[in-house]
This record gives sequence, structure tokens and C-alpha cells, in this order.
Amino acid sequence: MNYRHIYIQIIRRAKNEQMSGLRPASYSFRKRKICLDYYEFHHILPKSLFPQYARLRKNKVALTAREHFICHKLLYKIYPGRQMAYAIRQLCGTYRANELCYISSREYECIQKLASEYISETLKGHTFSEESRQKISSTLKDKYAAGLIEIPHREFTDEYRKKISDTLKAKYEAGMVTWNKGKKCPQLAKFQENNPMYGKHHYTNGVQHVVALECPQGFRPGHNNKIDAETEKVRRSKIGAASKGKHWYNNGIKNKFCYECPDGYVAGFLDPRWLNKK
Repeated sequence: MNYRHIYIQIIRRAKNEQMSGLRPASYSFRKRKICLDYYEFHHILPKSLFPQYARLRKNKVALTAREHFICHKLLYKIYPGRQMAYAIRQLCGTYRANELCYISSREYECIQKLASEYISETLKGHTFSEESRQKISSTLKDKYAAGLIEIPHREFTDEYRKKISDTLKAKYEAGMVTWNKGKKCPQLAKFQENNPMYGKHHYTNGVQHVVALECPQGFRPGHNNKIDAETEKVRRSKIGAASKGKHWYNNGIKNKFCYECPDGYVAGFLDPRWLNKK
């Protein structure tokens, strides 16, 4: 029997369904229960034999409990050795030395589904203490720093976004949350007296520039943009170099700044304000 061919066929079918959205694409999808069926994630190339592909996302596929069990039995036939034998022993849940517990794939699937439902019911409504949260957080941070785990990539589908929106709207109607869409946070916004510029204006005397509540003597409203003499010299030289040899021409309506006089134009600059004079 060609065990490798059977294994490839199971993985290929599961991958096609995963790409079609019929199976969860990551652990986060399974956790959010977007796919209602029970699935387990399987390493296509076993990480005990191919550690270089252990963290590769394409190396993982969602399988049913029965498919997962069958795949591990096929892997034991393809790669006979203690690694694959130990993997089957872990699936069967027995720890007898040098002995494999042979159960059918249907029995394994039934056991896994019942166990999953029991754990779900047991943990429903359960909250972790602050000490437990800190312990879990520190453990995950250490594993992430050591490269043992990776942060799952979150994919927000339109269906999931709609679910979040409906949940928030239901909470708003129940009075559990306030509607803040399009509103500014009053704690952060600097309104009126909270704004240090409230009631102040800019004033200048041509040299100095101040911001005050009232106009000082000798000043007038406005800004005074101070420009360094050297910077102004460089700016004027650049403008002169770019404008060298060019002249202004107009046709009575538009102005053009170019080297030669275009057809229908005459020399000179036409001030638009002259056109408005009666």
C-alpha cells in the first residue's frame, strides 16, 4: 500500500477546503468559532523530523480529529521510528512503556469531540486571577523571546467585522457602553480654558513676534516670519538662476513666464486686479 500517496491526498483535500474558507486558517479562527466543526492543526512535515519547517505557516493544516489520527498512523508507516510512535502514543492518551494503544480513528474522533465539549463547558464563565494572568503572560513572553512561539496573524473578515459591530450596537442599546463615534474625548480635547492659546492672538512690530491677550503698544496683528540673512541670500540666488533669461508675456487674460514670446502674446505682466477695474 502506498501510504505516502494516501497521506498526500488527505492533506491536499484539507488544504483546498482551507483555501475555500470551509476550514479555519489559523488558531484564532478556531478560537472565534467561525468554523463550527471541531478541527485540530497538524504539521504536514513533522516538526520532530523537519524542525526547519516547524514555524512555517504553510506547513500547518486544519484536520478533523479522525483525519489527524489517520495522518499520524500513516506518518508512522512512512517514517518508522520512535518520534512517530511517540506522536501516536500521545494521541491515544496512553503512557505504557514500549506499547502502542491501537484504537480506531472513529473512536479517537468521538473521544476528542466529547473532551472538547467538556472543557468548553467547564471553562465557560471562568476568570483567571491576577496572579495567574501575570504568570501566563511572563511564560508566553519568555517563549516568544526564545522563538518557541509566534504571534498568530489576525485576519478580520467582513463577517467578523459585522459581528463586532452588532455586538457593540447591542451593548449600546442595553446601556452598557456609550456611543463615541465622531465625538472628541473631553479628557484629551483642549477646549476653552484648557487650551493655552484660548483668547490669545499673534502680534508683530516688524522685528519681534509675540502672542498675547491684547495688542502691545507699537505692535499690530499678524506674524513676523524671521528669515536668516544667509538663507535668504541662497533662496534669492536659486530663484535668480532659475529665472535667468525668462520674461513675462500676456495675451490680455493669462500670463506666461518663458524664454520666448508665444504666439498671440505681448511682453509685460498683466495684473489680474486691473481686469476687475471698471
